[in-house]
Amino acid sequence: GSIHDGVFGFIGNGSKPEDLKNLRVQVGQGKLIWTPGGNLETGAGKLGQRYGNPYDAIKSGSDGIIVGSGIYNSKDRIESAKAYAKASWDALIEREYNV
Repeated sequence: GSIHDGVFGFIGNGSKPEDLKNLRVQVGQGKLIWTPGGNLETGAGKLGQRYGNPYDAIKSGSDGIIVGSGIYNSKDRIESAKAYAKASWDALIEREYNV
């Protein structure tokens, strides 16, 4: 077995797509990578948080994004959630099918 036999997945830094690419290489395709801090409006948050674009995170190797303030601080949470789902899905299709 590998040194990660009991590990289901990993958390990857969404504000640095290059780090996600490197993490994917290190853990291979058999483990999940989840990325917190996804925000369609990237940059710094009020408390100094660094956000990453969900599309870029998925294209770089993440399997899923974790979104907080990008949805719950929006005026229309349903439409915002749909936008995150679309950005993630589009990136996954492009990554997996090279389109």
